Amino acid sequence: MNNIYDDKAFFDAYSRMARSTGGLEVAGEWHQLQPLFPAMEGSRVLDLGCGSGILSIGALLLGASGATAVDIEENAAATATENARKNHIDPTLYRVFCGNVLEDETLCREIGDGYDLICANIVADVLITMKQLFRQFLRPEGSLIMSGIIMERRDEVLDQLKKAGFALSHSNKFDIIIEYFHGC
Repeated sequence: MNNIYDDKAFFDAYSRMARSTGGLEVAGEWHQLQPLFPAMEGSRVLDLGCGSGILSIGALLLGASGATAVDIEENAAATATENARKNHIDPTLYRVFCGNVLEDETLCREIGDGYDLICANIVADVLITMKQLFRQFLRPEGSLIMSGIIMERRDEVLDQLKKAGFALSHSNKFDIIIEYFHGC
């Protein structure tokens, strides 16, 4: 099966889209996401499944002290790095990794722990599989924002995370589903 994220033509076209050339201010979803972020001042942020980097870059623009972005696809990691540059992000505040946190313990150690916030825009099956990793990466009382969950899988993801010790703090049921969890 071909993966669209491995297609150079896809990423070449993606890099010419307004969200890639004009920064977050022209990315449609940013205007929905921005008010949903908790206070970012001084926070450390981990963006799992970072794609274009919109969530971690946005957190830095809102005052986070540092962000780490991770994606399993090389093209996505490269795009996040380029978008950070286009948004004038200080490269000393933004780390980007390509790899699979579910299989690479060395990568997990390099990413570190003690994050105030994890953003994860990943499909439901992967979110469920990552539930223990979220706890590993978060500081006590840290928050988790999940997006991209289809409505048919929403309750299943919530149930699994509750079983892992997370508690629902906020949910947006509109176009983009954003949920905050506080580690117990």
